[in-house]
Amino acid sequence: MVPLDLSKVDDNCYEEIHLSETFIDYSTTEGEVISCSVEKKGSKRSFTYTHKLLLLKNGEKVLKKKSISAAEYIQYKSSIKEGT
Repeated sequence: MVPLDLSKVDDNCYEEIHLSETFIDYSTTEGEVISCSVEKKGSKRSFTYTHKLLLLKNGEKVLKKKSISAAEYIQYKSSIKEGT
């Protein structure tokens, strides 16, 4: 696979998107928590924040995603899972 050379591409022809995912400690009564994380995605000063929860519920894996505010994102980040 040949790497893409962006040095020849005009700066107005592409946009960099930044993605940060932080795994957190989380508990719920909905089922057994397999993993839980918060995500920050966007560019420049425009970001979206998402809470992602993977559960084992009645023998099935269930993925739940919810948009959250920047303040909620910061609050969840204080619960970073050890070892991640």
